[in-house]
Amino acid sequence: ILIDKKIVEKKYQNKFAFDSFLVKRHLSEFIISNQPIPQELIKINSEEDNFMEFLGKLDNLSDKKDDKEIDADFFYYKFRELIQKNKKFKVVNYVHENGLKLIECFVFFDVIIDAIAKGENNFNSGLQSTVDDFTNKTRDTFEFIADFLGNKTKLNTLDLIEKDKSEFASKHRIQLTKKALQMLEEWEGVKIGFKENKNVSSLLIYQIERAETFYKSAYEKIPKEDINLQIPGLLMGKIYETLLFEIKRDRPEQTLNHKVILPPFRKMLVIFTCFFKNKFYALSN
Repeated sequence: ILIDKKIVEKKYQNKFAFDSFLVKRHLSEFIISNQPIPQELIKINSEEDNFMEFLGKLDNLSDKKDDKEIDADFFYYKFRELIQKNKKFKVVNYVHENGLKLIECFVFFDVIIDAIAKGENNFNSGLQSTVDDFTNKTRDTFEFIADFLGNKTKLNTLDLIEKDKSEFASKHRIQLTKKALQMLEEWEGVKIGFKENKNVSSLLIYQIERAETFYKSAYEKIPKEDINLQIPGLLMGKIYETLLFEIKRDRPEQTLNHKVILPPFRKMLVIFTCFFKNKFYALSN
């Protein structure tokens, strides 16, 4: 109750699984002089039931471990305690009721924090770096990563976290699944990024097809004798045409949440193919 009344504050100790406390400075003079503390200075502030507040506490606890203010064992203890105390939130209760391991809970909530911080669910989190934050880069990191990539964790079986499976995906980037996003929005009122819908998808496909038609029409109107001079522009146009093809192929409305890029190798392949194709065309009879 002394903490609730803001008379003392908790100070975390490094490498010790116990708490120490400090008296608030602005109250010291009252205590030293043996005078009553004004009521307005020790009112209990009722904390709102807020899921974002829970995430903030988790993020702060993780930062304390990273800054070595607390050791790993104490972090695990406080994190488990944080989960237990916040089962009033449906998402927290869901992971508890389904028996997620502590490391699975951490990865799940850390990916949520990353997505909220970026304002989008776009494979913002690296699997290894996220797990490292929990395990301190021990062999447990590799064991968990192997289990996740083998679809053996509850993050996989409960469909909460997914790995980027696109053809040219960045190595081991992860994000929340549609199911997890829906849980956050419906249960906790947390909406991340743009919500996909068929109307937007149809509009984007229409615009992509228009661009493809204009590109094809413009290419056909280039005189053969001017092809060599136009090759730099043709290369740039082919890169954009390929990018539009990738967007069209994989649910175009995702571009409002996801960054779409051509990896360097794919881009070089497009450039070389386009260059030699047009060179041979210009030299042909």
